[in-house]
Amino acid sequence: MKNKTIIFPLLFIFVMILIFIVYLVFFAYDTPNNIPSLNKEVILASHDYLPADLRTNARLLIDGKETFAAIFNHIQEAKNTILIHSFIWRDDKVGNMLAKQLLEAADRGVQIIIEKDKLGALHEKTEENKLSFFHKKAIPSLWIKQFFLEKLYAHPGKFGQKPEISYAGKLTAHPNITVSANQIKNDHSKYFIFDNKTLVLGSVNIEDKEVFFDAAGREYSDYMIELDGRNFVKQFLQELNGEHVTSNSEVEFVVNKFKPVRQFEVKSKILSLLRTAQNSVIIQNSYWGDKDVLQRLAETANRGVHVQIFLPQTANLQTDLNLKSMRWLLEHSAYKPQIYLHKKMLHAKLILVDNNYLLLGSSNLNSVSLEKMQETNVLIDLPGSAILPKLQKNLTKHRQQSQLIRKAEQLQYNSFLAFFENIFS
Repeated sequence: MKNKTIIFPLLFIFVMILIFIVYLVFFAYDTPNNIPSLNKEVILASHDYLPADLRTNARLLIDGKETFAAIFNHIQEAKNTILIHSFIWRDDKVGNMLAKQLLEAADRGVQIIIEKDKLGALHEKTEENKLSFFHKKAIPSLWIKQFFLEKLYAHPGKFGQKPEISYAGKLTAHPNITVSANQIKNDHSKYFIFDNKTLVLGSVNIEDKEVFFDAAGREYSDYMIELDGRNFVKQFLQELNGEHVTSNSEVEFVVNKFKPVRQFEVKSKILSLLRTAQNSVIIQNSYWGDKDVLQRLAETANRGVHVQIFLPQTANLQTDLNLKSMRWLLEHSAYKPQIYLHKKMLHAKLILVDNNYLLLGSSNLNSVSLEKMQETNVLIDLPGSAILPKLQKNLTKHRQQSQLIRKAEQLQYNSFLAFFENIFS
């Protein structure tokens, strides 16, 4: 009996120490001290910045097929410069199709800059074919994180299934292509800039599952925004570079960034949008858990605002925390939000307020994304834009394809996994 009384406290202490170590090595996102800044003067070269009308120069791109069709078209038409910023770039069919298009553009003399966060290799090496486009060698600093990610989620995958042709070596060796992919920058942003005049921004990663299916057989659903106009590009890069931003009443770029000074504004903008909502809020997001956002959503619903939330029935990560978050929201809202669980992997990051304001980009609604990761989003004033009808049509389709959750008791989750995900997210 005496031995048992000693063993249990020791076991408890051991578990707490293990949790702390896992948090430090796997989930503690420190501010990077040395983030290389590529010279973007080629992108901000002297131009006559003409005004762009959002009603005619903005386009919503739905899912990977439409997004990559637009991106490939822009690459083929590019004459001077291309800038790509990505978190995930997998060595698969889509990753190499993009690389081939870029090589052809570079052969024409187009100057190309690619910025890729090394942290994304953690997910590239633990999911799908488990092959990273740029990071072929093992990354010791990510070994422990990779181990725990694989053990927690046991992702199905086609380990080592190489594409028929890999253009990674040719891409990095081309004299007209500059690649920065060797730094962990905690940068989750995804955007493309073509010839200083077209910006494509959102949540689509460079990988097969955005276009076809993932290894579990699920379709992905995502969004990107295409903004055509040199003033949009100038405004966006000014925001990223910490410069005085050219005002635009129709578009505001909302970012988290570490340099030139730490500026994390995404969370405060989301809370502000929810506070000012009068009639309706529609959110599509794949990863939840931030307590402040959930609390503000409950308050918004309790004011009588019609709240609809779309999320995947089963996500590739933190499904249990997602379900726990939705259950909490239903339990703390007198006027119940409508929760829609979709069989697709809804990877989108979208907030629509009163059919007037659309926030779309790379930000998830968990604490890691909102407080520790660099993110890029755009807030659009929608009246008169062709974006809204197309978006509403897609939302209607998702509503019809989803399971509507009416009671908190319908949401069952693994408390153990949700507990760890809550600590780590």
